[in-house]
Amino acid sequence: MIKIIPRWLVLFALALTFTNRLLPVHAVALDGDKIKAEEVIAKHLEAIGKAGSRSSDHSRVAVGSVRATFKGRNSSGAINGMFR
Repeated sequence: MIKIIPRWLVLFALALTFTNRLLPVHAVALDGDKIKAEEVIAKHLEAIGKAGSRSSDHSRVAVGSVRATFKGRNSSGAINGMFR
């Protein structure tokens, strides 16, 4: 039996193949390019916000309900719950 593959899937696979050839496999850090862990953390915290605005934020709480529905070939089910 011959399986027919959808055209969009073939085009997607080809696009991924050629795109991966254009992108570098991995980044190599040179000795002069290495940064310390403290610098990475400082840049991350700065990206979140300035020190003054970060300290003024407080915890936020989300409250609500959730319903997950699962469907299978021969059965289905649902789970109801609350989150806080």
